[in-house]
Amino acid sequence: MKALKLGLVVGLMLTLSAVAMVAADDEVFDGTQDISGITDGRVNHWEVGAPAVIYCVFEDVEGGAFTGIEVLRINSDNQGELALSATAEEIDEISATPEENTVIVSENGYNLLRLTNGEFYLQAPADAEGKSYAFAWSRGDQNC
Repeated sequence: MKALKLGLVVGLMLTLSAVAMVAADDEVFDGTQDISGITDGRVNHWEVGAPAVIYCVFEDVEGGAFTGIEVLRINSDNQGELALSATAEEIDEISATPEENTVIVSENGYNLLRLTNGEFYLQAPADAEGKSYAFAWSRGDQNC
């Protein structure tokens, strides 16, 4: 009997805690929100702590023609600064599936490559601890 009462008390406490947490949030998760990362349109949206942010750029907000790729480095104030930019024309100069991995643009220590499998590949410079960041994606992936 004591175990049953203790179980009921613990269950009630857990229920009240969950209700309090939901009440404290401005938005209640209803299953329709994208919880897979940052939702500002970046390609590497699920890599929340990434030192670089990658955007495929389009003619207008609704999509339109692909105009290029921009990479922002995250500075010490946690703000994005343009580190690399590649136009659609620069990208189109490289074969969609080159015979070897090929640099499209190199700026500020960042390299944007087209890989032999057709993917794009970003190499960022090493940070103060010597850690490197790299990311590969394809046109047609989310936000690109």
